[in-house]
Amino acid sequence: MTTTEALLTALATIAVGGSGLTALLNYFAGGRKVRRETENQLWERLVTERTRAENERDQAEADRDDERAYTRVLERASRCAASTSPTARSGREPLEVDPMATGFYLLDHPNRVQQYGKVRRGGNKPTGTIIIHTAENVADQIGADLGAESVARYCTTRGDYGAYHRLVDADSIIKMAPLGYETWHCTKTNPWSVGISMAVEAGDWTKYPADYVTKVLRNAARAAADAVRDFKTEFGIDVPIAHISGDAARAKKPGFTGHGETDPGRRTDPGANFPWTRFLAMVREELDPTPPKKEDGFMSDLTDKEQHELLDKVRDLHDQFHGLQVEMPWTDKKTGKAAKYTFRSALKWAVAQLPKIAQKLGV
Repeated sequence: MTTTEALLTALATIAVGGSGLTALLNYFAGGRKVRRETENQLWERLVTERTRAENERDQAEADRDDERAYTRVLERASRCAASTSPTARSGREPLEVDPMATGFYLLDHPNRVQQYGKVRRGGNKPTGTIIIHTAENVADQIGADLGAESVARYCTTRGDYGAYHRLVDADSIIKMAPLGYETWHCTKTNPWSVGISMAVEAGDWTKYPADYVTKVLRNAARAAADAVRDFKTEFGIDVPIAHISGDAARAKKPGFTGHGETDPGRRTDPGANFPWTRFLAMVREELDPTPPKKEDGFMSDLTDKEQHELLDKVRDLHDQFHGLQVEMPWTDKKTGKAAKYTFRSALKWAVAQLPKIAQKLGV
């Protein structure tokens, strides 16, 4: 029966006094039920279509993300293959080397918080003031030292200000920015100074192994010597290889000082136990690498590099043992007790006696 036929039948039933009213009500109720079912089906279909479209869109985005990720992996692998830094290990990676890079890490890996200024503030120019820092990271003493690499990455991702011109560890020297640029390394002297940082902690110099300290100091000395040469060639400044005061650094004098000396209220690096005398001696060696004149016999068969390495080892031993006491099998005439001498005093005495000993031995 069609809808029209059902309606006519209901009206006819009413006309003859039958139960047509009930039939009519049933008709309209049935129509609403049909409409409700149609609306529900339509809504379900719309929801289904929308869900399918969203799933397809999400899948497409995931595919694009996968494609971008794969591209990044390929690019990263390509850059790492050309890296000159130590081999990656235990999930830690060396710095990536971009063949089109400037050679300065801060410039090649810009941070949203810019860590340098191309023009120094206040019309200042570099004055030859060199500030020595420690980065206060945990020293990386397992395998290849990636401490400097980690600090460099941090400088390019941090949300505040802080970076250096040079950054070193036991086996790396990273050029962060040109010496003519200003970096945010020392609040009191930034506009005219240069910052060199070591990837160690200021309070741990006496805790580190002696050979590790030697390697860190050697790379810091190399970075410092390069800076001294560049000051001369680029700015005509002769930097004295001398430890200057914080006041002198704030007065724009050339020389070397510690971050803590320029800002004693807030900073302590490179630390109270930083070996300034030894560090500056290494800087002089890097600037004038000519070894002592070779004599026939003693050390004559060593290369220049080997002589420097031997001197470093002697310094290590001196730093390790200079405070120890040597007890001798005779009585000190002054104290009446067993004679005791510090390693340093005994060594100085032995060195002073060398000419006499050599003369007696005929060498």
